[in-house]
Amino acid sequence: VGFVAGQGGHGTTSDSGKQQPPPIKAQKHSGIPMALRGIMSSFPSTMRIPSLLKALKTVLHIWVDKMKYDQNCDSNGVERKTMPQFVYFFLVKKYGLEKLADMHVTQLQLAMIHHRKHKRIKLLGFMMGAYDTEAPPVLALRDTNFLWKILDYMRRQNEFTDALLQDKDMQIDMTKAKVQQCVKAIFEPILPDSAVNLLHRISLMPPPEV
Repeated sequence: VGFVAGQGGHGTTSDSGKQQPPPIKAQKHSGIPMALRGIMSSFPSTMRIPSLLKALKTVLHIWVDKMKYDQNCDSNGVERKTMPQFVYFFLVKKYGLEKLADMHVTQLQLAMIHHRKHKRIKLLGFMMGAYDTEAPPVLALRDTNFLWKILDYMRRQNEFTDALLQDKDMQIDMTKAKVQQCVKAIFEPILPDSAVNLLHRISLMPPPEV
């Protein structure tokens, strides 16, 4: 089928005389997760991808601030923010302007795609809806609340601290005994077997490779 230019610049006309629809233009928010579109004030384009180290530090800063923010929300009887809502709030607070926050949201999205092989980055991506931008996040508020419960326990046991943010490796190392204590505290009240099977499986795990 051949095509000739249509009149008025409204598309193309085929040999059969039928009007063809105009080409679809990419939307400005293309590539931005659904959960963030209604929050952002603009959709800047950028090709800059943060390094893995910078992305990892950003994720840890977000997690630490999210735990503190949730504690304040609980103390004041205020509903917690979802992860996309909090990340935007975090970036606006950090950079001062919504337009700057929008740029950093866009860069964070690129980082979550580019560095998704790293488990910590991929976890944030699932919380943000980074890998299917036309669907809600895989991990909803209930899921992230459960994760913060675990991190909060580790924080109270001094295993997850602000000092970790200054560690170039940013790796949380815990003894098997501490892991078992954490699992027992979190899972014993909610599992039918009081976490006996889970604790047994942890006890059989080999030590990490050095």
